[in-house]
Amino acid sequence: MSLGEICEFKYGKSLPAKQRVPGQVAVYGSNGQVGTHESSISSGVTIVVGRKGSLGEVHLAPGSCWPIDTTYFIDSSATEADLHWLYHRLKGLNLTSLNRAAAVPGLNREDAYRQRLLLPPLPEQRRIAAILDHADALRAKRRESIARLDELSQSIFHDMFSTLEWNAKFDSIISAGPTNGLYRPASDYGAGVPILRIDGFASGAVLSDSHQWKRLRADREEIQQYSLVAGDLVVNRVNALSHLGKSALISAISEPSVYESNMMRVRIDANRANSDFVLAWLQTRRAKQQILRKAKKAINQASINQADVKSLVLPLPPLELQYRFAERVEAVRVERAASERFNASADDLFYSLQSRAFRGEL
Repeated sequence: MSLGEICEFKYGKSLPAKQRVPGQVAVYGSNGQVGTHESSISSGVTIVVGRKGSLGEVHLAPGSCWPIDTTYFIDSSATEADLHWLYHRLKGLNLTSLNRAAAVPGLNREDAYRQRLLLPPLPEQRRIAAILDHADALRAKRRESIARLDELSQSIFHDMFSTLEWNAKFDSIISAGPTNGLYRPASDYGAGVPILRIDGFASGAVLSDSHQWKRLRADREEIQQYSLVAGDLVVNRVNALSHLGKSALISAISEPSVYESNMMRVRIDANRANSDFVLAWLQTRRAKQQILRKAKKAINQASINQADVKSLVLPLPPLELQYRFAERVEAVRVERAASERFNASADDLFYSLQSRAFRGEL
């Protein structure tokens, strides 16, 4: 049976932010909830499918909502299937692969309608949906647990250092750098040494494995000049304002690796500061506010330079206290790694259940 025989993809309706009246109704875009409003255009539980931008992304609104014009939506008026079952089934159809547009990604609903699937009886749909909903809820709780652990390092930093004055210059604890990274054209990528790119980490990350990074052809001199070693910090220097100053700490790396030109490498003087402490400081709201004040803004991005980074100010507690902080943060990382492993197992279980369910084997 085709998807088009089971449901209708209804068009969302434009609702610019300036026309929204904050209320109890969720407003959905192609990438999820984008705000609230006082009224809805759907009825009850609603599936929202990205039409433009994040095409094919599937979201489930627990109640009536307002899907905007970059989306399609399915509510009880658009299908006789169980909406929770259909949500999980749409997630498994990989609608994101159906892009036809050259410039702005877009999903044609006729392409979606041609997707083939099995339609079990309604009681079976509800049974499958209940199993998958439960498994998905367990995954969500695990993700929430990881998010809380991510916040814990900042809480520890605040508890230990919030009373200190911010009167030390970043430059005073730097042993080398900041140094901009290596620029090479796309044609040089594909083989060679691992290169850390700005899309390869989340801010505050500790990076210990370069095997999954993209690779770049670089000569011995370049590898030496732009090398990354344990204890190095990298700071993003060109990006959208929301990501400017994004930073990470290099842990043990098993092979020579380099970093790209839109970030700077900073090496910390171990006699004055601990790299874990400095990384945590860079994640604080106050440090980020300093970076934003120094940003040079262009149309679609902003930038900071080496002098900007050197001039940032931070608290500088005794080194012993910094190392005590690092020990506590390392304990959080160990717990987070265990949670990540558990989450990966939960993901594997969920995808296995999903696959079996939609083959009619659950």
